[in-house]
This record gives sequence, C-alpha cells and structure tokens, in this order.
Amino acid sequence: MKARIILGVLLLMTFLSTFSQKLGNGLMNIYKGVGMVSYLPNPNQRSYGTGTLIYKKNTDTSLSVYLVTCKHVLPQKLDADYIYFDIANPKSPNKFSTIKISIYDSIGNYFPQIKIDLDGNDLAIVDVTGYFDQPNLRDIVNTIIPYEMILTKDSIIVNNINVGDDVFFIGIPSGMYDNRNISPILRAGVISTPPESDFYFNDMIKAGYFAKYREIIPTKLNGFLIDGNAIGGSSGSLVFLKPQFVRLNNGQLEYNKEGGEPLILGILAFSYLDLGQTVDPIKINLGGVISGSSIKKTIDLFGSK
Repeated sequence: MKARIILGVLLLMTFLSTFSQKLGNGLMNIYKGVGMVSYLPNPNQRSYGTGTLIYKKNTDTSLSVYLVTCKHVLPQKLDADYIYFDIANPKSPNKFSTIKISIYDSIGNYFPQIKIDLDGNDLAIVDVTGYFDQPNLRDIVNTIIPYEMILTKDSIIVNNINVGDDVFFIGIPSGMYDNRNISPILRAGVISTPPESDFYFNDMIKAGYFAKYREIIPTKLNGFLIDGNAIGGSSGSLVFLKPQFVRLNNGQLEYNKEGGEPLILGILAFSYLDLGQTVDPIKINLGGVISGSSIKKTIDLFGSK
C-alpha cells in the first residue's frame, strides 16, 4: 500500500508538470496513448484490438491509470487467461513497451481490476496503475489522457457538438498490422446521428446481419453512428472531436490558437459494413460509438483509491 501511495504521488507530479503541454498538443497525446490489445487463442492465430490509456485523479495525492477497450476485444476464458497491451515507447530498445495483464481467475471470473459496463454495453475498463512502477513504462506516463476530456451526453449538448462535425479515431486495424509498425493509425470521419441520443436498429437489419455475419446487433446502441470506414481491429478506438480553431459554444464564438482540445465523444465498438444482405449488399461503412457517458460510468465503478 505504501509503494502504491508513493507511485501515485510521483505519477501525479509528472502529470501535473506536463498537463499544460497536453492542452496545446492534445491530438498527439491521444495518439501516443493508444496501443494494441492482443492475445493468443492458438499458436497460429493472434487476435487484435485497440486500447487507450486514461488517468483519473482520485485525491490530491493519488491517481489511477486505466486501459479502455471493448469487452469483445478481451478473450474468452477458454481462449486465454491474459492479454498483452503494446504501446509505442521511443526510449525502449525495441521502440515499444508491453504489459501482460491477467484477466481471469482460476474459476473463470474477471479479476477485480477488470470492470465491465453494467448496462450491457460492449465496454471494458482495466486498472493498470500497478504496472507503472516498471522502469520501461515510466517514459510514457506523460502521454496518458485525462479523464476530464471524456464528454458525457449532457456535455455534448453544452459544447454544441452535432451531426456533421468532424471526428478522429485512432486504432490498429488488424489487416494493417505488422510487428515493424508500432504506432497506431489515425482515421477520420463525421458524426452521422445525433451524438446526444441513442440509435435504434430495426429488425430487418438485425436479421440480415445475423444471417450473413452471425453477429447479433443489439436493438439499441447507447451512443451514435459515425461515417468513417470503421474496419476490424478498430474496436476499442476512442472517437474524439477534431480540434477546431473557431467553434460555436453556447451561442458564443470561441477561438483557440492551439486548436482546442480533441474532446472524447465515445468508443468505437461496432463496424456496419453493409446492411447484412447476401445478394447485392449495399455498402454503408458506418461505425457504432458507445457514449462517453458509459466510459465514465464504468471507470467510476472502481471508486476512490
């Protein structure tokens, strides 16, 4: 416990000293906080997804670091008991750092450091604070994203974020992965449905998707859609508003010479490549984004440390 408190103080001092830099270089700090989640279901196949580091200040002298990803990115108990999280680290000899994280106990339950969204959203949060006492991880602490950058549905309304606004998402699409490419890929899109509202799928689309892909689409997405060619491996990518030099906020024009903070709107969980049709499929290439409200709510399950 004493070591954890000391770690929290050291991390907090580091974060506070670099926070002013985050505001002016928010885009690159999000980029640097993104890594690859993987596990080994069998020797010939490796499963990939995206995860992002976020920190939350608990008290004046402690904070926690969380890995945010999708539940379906984590393995089933029969496939693997642990995951790897690889993140770029220029100061490491091989240019990246790896964390091996245990997921399940001996009877198949998640360990306490794993929290799954209680509302059934495809969202998982992993407390990785304890890993940051490793020397090879201390070099990347100043790239971790603050919890306060995540917007709830209410704050989306306050910030006047609407359909048509440009967004970015950063991940490691599985088809593009090569172990010589350490850094993730940034992609762009636009908000396709009201980001403050839920989106509902009709029975025809649900049936078509199940018949073609054997995937069950929930009736309600607790979030919104983006048009951004969200392909496999992008699951777990945080979706954030493109920084803007001038934007309308509560009826007032705001100007930020640094381009503003790239506020986080949610997490990309699903890819809807078409309407599930087996004959002459209509391409839609939409992505389903779980609301930032759900991310915050799941992180808050950990409580104060």
